Amino acid sequence: TKKLEREQGIRHFLLEPPQKLPPPSLHILKRVNALAMQGSKAVDDFYGNGTSHSLVVQRVQVAPSPALIPRCYFTPKGRGGRFFFDGNSGSKKDFHAASSIMGKSQFVRKFQVELRDLVVLLRNETRLWNDFQFLIDSEARIHHIDIDRIEQSGYTAPTEKAFDNCFRSIIGHVTRILNGDGSELSTKKRKRKKEKKKKRKEK
Repeated sequence: TKKLEREQGIRHFLLEPPQKLPPPSLHILKRVNALAMQGSKAVDDFYGNGTSHSLVVQRVQVAPSPALIPRCYFTPKGRGGRFFFDGNSGSKKDFHAASSIMGKSQFVRKFQVELRDLVVLLRNETRLWNDFQFLIDSEARIHHIDIDRIEQSGYTAPTEKAFDNCFRSIIGHVTRILNGDGSELSTKKRKRKKEKKKKRKEK
C-alpha cells in the first residue's frame, strides 16, 4: 500500500499495518460482530465465534459519506465486466444532492481525470483487478478499498472488451445518478407523474 501511495498517489483509508491480537472476550466479540454487515444483512460471526486463536485488526480512516462503490465482476478467464453497485454504497438520492453542490459539469470533468489516472494505475498494478472495486465520493474523487485483495492469487486481468464494458457501465450509471435518474429518484418521479395523471383524469 505504501508503495502504491508513494509511486501512484492512490487514496486509501489505511492508517497503519494490520496487527494480530489475542482473541477478545466473548462479550467484546459479540459487540464487534453486531457491527458487521454484508450488504444489508448482519453477520453474527463475521469476526469469529470464540474458537479462533487470534484476531487481525487494522486502524482505518472513516470513509466519506455519501459515496458510491462501483464493482465489476469478471469471469475466471477475465471476460464479462458485469457492473453493479456494492450493497454498502450510500443512497443515490443523497449522492445526487451532495454532488450537486459541486455542479454536474465540474464533477464529470474531475471524474474523467480520476478515471484516466485509475486506468494508468491498473495497467501498472494489474492485481487491483482482483475483486475490482473502488469508492467515489461526492467530490468525484476515487478512493481504493480492500487493497489487501492484491495479495490473493488466482486472479486474471480482464480482456480489453471486459475492461471497456466495466468502465462504460460505471460512467453510465454515475452519470444517470448525477442527472437524478437513480433508482430511488426515478421511482419518486414515476410516482409524481402518476399522481399528476390521476389528477388530470379526475378534473
